[in-house]
Amino acid sequence: MPSLLSNSRFRTGCRWVAVLPTALLCALLASFPIHWTVMFIHYFGNARDDSFMNINGKTGLAIPWPILERWIVAFFTPLILVIVGANIAPHHKKETGIAMAVLWGIGVGWAVAVSIINPLDKDQYQYWPLILVISVFLGIAGVGTGLYKTKSSSSQ
Repeated sequence: MPSLLSNSRFRTGCRWVAVLPTALLCALLASFPIHWTVMFIHYFGNARDDSFMNINGKTGLAIPWPILERWIVAFFTPLILVIVGANIAPHHKKETGIAMAVLWGIGVGWAVAVSIINPLDKDQYQYWPLILVISVFLGIAGVGTGLYKTKSSSSQ
């Protein structure tokens, strides 16, 4: 009697069920090393030379660390979402990557609408609309990079 796990239809079905939750989990988990890296640069980066990134004795960009972290996460979250979702899918990897990109677009559209209606950082950051626009463009770049990577890996 064959085992349930040896059934290829069962395994294929399980992989399709796991595509979205696993891609979302991986995208969420990727934000932790990004946060740690930004915090490491912010808190432990003592400038000992004439670095172009020297600000008040600390290395870093002339961008506040929450904005820098937001922009890095804005690029890598959709990138990881598209690549992981497409790689977990047993078939139709390119179409799965496109579906992940569309789902990301729906989520970002909702988040941008909420941010425009009720901006949380309006008092803290003077240029919050510019920060929002740059975040969206970085996300689009992440989606494009993920789709390109998915296309190039599925054609091999």
